[in-house]
Amino acid sequence: MNIIFADNNTLKDLEIFEDKEKKSGLLLCFKNTVTQGGYNKIQELLSNPTDNINNLIERQNLIKYLSNSNNFNLDFSKEDIVFIESYLNSDVRTANSYFRIIFYAKALLYRIIFRNHYEFILIGVTKIIRFIHQLDSLRKSDFDEKIKELTIIFDSINELFGEKFFTRLLRINPSKQLSLFKTLFLDSKLRLIFKPKFKLLLNQVYLLDAFSTIGKVSKERGFCFPEFINDETSQFVIKDLFHPSIQDPVKNSIELMSNNTVFLTGPNMSGKTTLLKAIGISIYLSHLGFPVPCSSMRLTPFKSIITSIDNNDNINIGYSYFYAEVKRVKEAIERIKNYNNVLWIADELFRGTNIKDAYDASKLIIKSVSKAKGSVILSSHLIELSKDIKHFPTITFKQMETIIENEVPKFTYKLIHGISSVRLGLYILKKEKVIDNLDEILDAGNNAKDLPEVRQDLEESDD
Repeated sequence: MNIIFADNNTLKDLEIFEDKEKKSGLLLCFKNTVTQGGYNKIQELLSNPTDNINNLIERQNLIKYLSNSNNFNLDFSKEDIVFIESYLNSDVRTANSYFRIIFYAKALLYRIIFRNHYEFILIGVTKIIRFIHQLDSLRKSDFDEKIKELTIIFDSINELFGEKFFTRLLRINPSKQLSLFKTLFLDSKLRLIFKPKFKLLLNQVYLLDAFSTIGKVSKERGFCFPEFINDETSQFVIKDLFHPSIQDPVKNSIELMSNNTVFLTGPNMSGKTTLLKAIGISIYLSHLGFPVPCSSMRLTPFKSIITSIDNNDNINIGYSYFYAEVKRVKEAIERIKNYNNVLWIADELFRGTNIKDAYDASKLIIKSVSKAKGSVILSSHLIELSKDIKHFPTITFKQMETIIENEVPKFTYKLIHGISSVRLGLYILKKEKVIDNLDEILDAGNNAKDLPEVRQDLEESDD
């Protein structure tokens, strides 16, 4: 079994990437890049987590430096960069020739016959010259050479600027109108010879844009950089955690020590799922070297994170809901069994079967993972489970606080110690006027002999 830090189901559960239909996703937090390429680069970076502490610290140092430095003003126009890419990738013919006299003749004819093409080329070459001058100013900025990733980026830029053609571009005044011959000469060089190298330059700019944006977002949103612990004993301690996609979020703190299982209870709408996703997002971001949505975080790097929140993918391929749940639980158990320091986040196990089976299966799973070497956070409505698992030494009981005032629930979205005893099933039925509708049907005499049992079942139901 090959180790996967986070599979596609986990990435979807945590909504790491942009969902264009829902207009949601963690990636959207970083949408305000200077360039589209920078945004695409962040998406690429989000796809490559690691548990290598040295690499993570180097990435952190780069983002910290760029977020605190005033020397790196990426004064590029997003529209100009998009046009430059379009120009470089275009299949508009060139006026290239090895013989000067033939080139001059072609150039004169080109302007007459392909006037629209020429205007497109002129704009593209002009924008590239301006871009080169802007990048030249940026590469001459002072920076801390101890920042390894930044040094690599600028070494690559400087190497390309050392080539004769790029030096020639720097001697051209970006404000001066280019002649016909110079425009078409530079065009043939840029698109036929130096396009791959120019794309390398753009790639370095995209990296700078991506890391600068990540740093800027971290400062604006109050993210912090986690501290990694190089220890065989796993631990995860996070303070003032919040979900980055929620405005004015309630912040919570939680810790997981080695081989610890957190049993999380609370009624519907109390914030359990949001908390689980926030924990998963923070873990994922930390393994990218990115800042995380909290005030402080200390952890031993995880080998893998797996979530059981939404099983729609497996349902879509023909599995029943319960079988999809079983398949996912199996994957999680195998990962915990085969690798050290795996985190499993599960939201309401075995919703696709009856309460008795769900109860027995959940108890069996919790008993097994409580003895394993992984860390587990599991939410459940099966409050009664707590009686059968409370003697397990590695179980910690947490609940989402819900206060009942005048028979109306008040959700604080705060994580507190203990087991929730709040039941909201009947309250929700009454709020949605299900009971009232039943009374109206009863009064009308429709199916009267069957409805008393239905009403009794509803009133005895839980959430």
